Amino acid sequence: MLQKNIGILILSLFFWSFSFAQNKDSLLVFVGEKIEIKHIPQPISKKFIDTIINEKDTIFEEKFVINTDSKFVAKYKVIQILNGRYVADTISFNLFVHSGGPNFAPYKHALLFVYPHKEEFYLEKYQSIDVYLTKNKRWAGAYSVIDYQHPNNSRFTVKPEIIQFIEPVTYVIGSIADSPKNYPSPYYFINSNQAKAVYGNYVEDLFKLKQQGVLKVRGYYK
Repeated sequence: MLQKNIGILILSLFFWSFSFAQNKDSLLVFVGEKIEIKHIPQPISKKFIDTIINEKDTIFEEKFVINTDSKFVAKYKVIQILNGRYVADTISFNLFVHSGGPNFAPYKHALLFVYPHKEEFYLEKYQSIDVYLTKNKRWAGAYSVIDYQHPNNSRFTVKPEIIQFIEPVTYVIGSIADSPKNYPSPYYFINSNQAKAVYGNYVEDLFKLKQQGVLKVRGYYK
């Protein structure tokens, strides 16, 4: 007896970014300068047939996979490598976001975490920090609320410090998602709808924050 069923699978690529790697040696961590970021249109859904055979029946299930993430391809100039090996001056990598665009897209420079898979690079999902030059000619980022509030923070060995950026690092506070609570004192100075970074970390310590927090949870570090 033949049966045909129709099912729908709604899949997010939330785990895509770390389901292949989980190896600290494969992780490329670098400061990059943005060249371009392009949105890559994808089919909203894809159909496939799944065959199930039991003792009496053969069942053909028509399934639809609905993609809830948007794909982008980014190209960056490699400025400084903190982990991994890479010999070219520029790098292109794929990334996926659930809604909107990449959070690092508005900034010229970022600390990025990518890994290789099938001759391409992928961004470890949502792992990027905008960074800026300091007066002592190093790269640093503003106080990272999301990293310092990670559940593993009681084990962190990194502490925020006052950073002297060449140019003021400021953020516009303009929505519920980007509220003043994301810019706590004394790490930021709030003036009307603008937050100015006072504390932060150099990229070496920002990398340690990731190692001891989200990258540890994702299996890269013990």
